[in-house]
Amino acid sequence: MQQNTCQNSPDKLDTINHSNSTYTTNFPSLPDDAIIRRWDIIGCKKRKIAPVWNVGNTTLNNRIKAGLFPKAVKLGGENTRCVGWRVGEIREFLANLGNAEAAE
Repeated sequence: MQQNTCQNSPDKLDTINHSNSTYTTNFPSLPDDAIIRRWDIIGCKKRKIAPVWNVGNTTLNNRIKAGLFPKAVKLGGENTRCVGWRVGEIREFLANLGNAEAAE
């Protein structure tokens, strides 16, 4: 099983409390060229990862299909379904998303 690329040492993790569970994220401390996976973006209760963007899987898939989300990077070669996204592109997307929502 491939390890989550977003899990670093515990001292670099931010802690977020949701009801009875504690979720962690180190998104703010990652370099722009780091690669993160889907569960790092939308969160994962099983892995106790807090979402960077609080949307569901369907919304993310719709944005990807419509070309409104940054292009994924294939991990492990051409014949793999494993993909990730660059942190810098996700940060830029979220900043632009916030600006568009503020303008409405």
